[in-house]
Amino acid sequence: MGGVMEEEVVRGFLRRFLEEFPAPLGSEDPLPLSPLSRKVSLDELRGESLDLGLRLLNTRSLAKLLKADLSPFHLPQEAEQQQGEEQEVVLLQSEPIQRLFLNKLQEVGVAWHQTLPAPLPVGPSRFLMCSAHAIRNTRRKMEDRHVALPDFNTLTGLK
Repeated sequence: MGGVMEEEVVRGFLRRFLEEFPAPLGSEDPLPLSPLSRKVSLDELRGESLDLGLRLLNTRSLAKLLKADLSPFHLPQEAEQQQGEEQEVVLLQSEPIQRLFLNKLQEVGVAWHQTLPAPLPVGPSRFLMCSAHAIRNTRRKMEDRHVALPDFNTLTGLK
């Protein structure tokens, strides 16, 4: 019965959201929230957009279920570090990009209002399962390397 109540809460939230944003924002329409910065680099674009979307949804009492659905996209990804040559930083104007993001958010809201997607599994089922045997085998391999390297060094006269 909790699932039915959660679905009603989500549908109510989507209905209120679509009442407030019935149509996509035009190029001259003001943003409902101001972006954190006027210019963003390509590296910052994803985080800035997700932050604006979460702030917008949180100010409109975002349902916990929807917050759980967005959280995997909000988690920081491991940044790739490129050493050596410096790259030119390209700065983009934030407002048009955020307007495009909010229009896409409104489009997803319309689609979800028409057909609500199945909720993501909650709990440990989101994570990959690993057997105890695989963990033991990996640990043994690492222990073997630590034992084999000093013996190999002694054998070749490096130690």
